Amino acid sequence: MRVDDQNRETFKAAASPPLNYAKQGATIDLASWRLPERLFDEPDELAVWAQAAPAGARRVAAKRGRPSAPARKPRTSPAKRRDPRGAPWPRTGKARTRGSG
Repeated sequence: MRVDDQNRETFKAAASPPLNYAKQGATIDLASWRLPERLFDEPDELAVWAQAAPAGARRVAAKRGRPSAPARKPRTSPAKRRDPRGAPWPRTGKARTRGSG
C-alpha cells in the first residue's frame, strides 16, 4: 500500500512495516508498506484498507504535479502476435532462407 504523511500513522499504529531492500549494507525503506497480517482474516476491513490505498498514491502524485493515469480503453479483440518477419504466430511451413521467395 502506498503510504504518505496523511496515512503513515495508521500503518504505524497497526504495526505494519514498510517494504525495504538492502543496498550496500544499508536498509532502504520504500514508500509502500505491508498490510497488517490480521487483515487477511478480516475481509471486510481488508476491503476498507484496499479502497483507501489509491488515495495515498493520488496524493503523492498531486504533490509532484503528475496527472493521474488515464483510464485504459478495453480491447475489442485480442491482439494478434506476429513474429519479427511479419508472419502470423506461430510460424507455419518451412523456415525462410535467404534467396527463397
